[in-house]
Amino acid sequence: MPGTWRSWATDADGNGVASPWEPADAITAQGRLMCALADRYDGRVDLALAAYNAGPGAVDAAGGVPAIAETRNYVRAITASTAGFTGA
Repeated sequence: MPGTWRSWATDADGNGVASPWEPADAITAQGRLMCALADRYDGRVDLALAAYNAGPGAVDAAGGVPAIAETRNYVRAITASTAGFTGA
């Protein structure tokens, strides 16, 4: 998403160019975006993930995770996989 990249891009690797194709830049931008979404939704990971997938407008309009199959499946899949990364 070019607009999203323009909003969150960062030159994390210090080469003078913020590029979505450079892992350091892309991972840092993704982290900044997800932190902002988590803040917007008071730490609700499900809503932050839904907003990442469907957009904050869709989450706000639905008052929660929107009834979009792709979004619900995305939230479910990511949430289910977190145990493997957190040791939970």
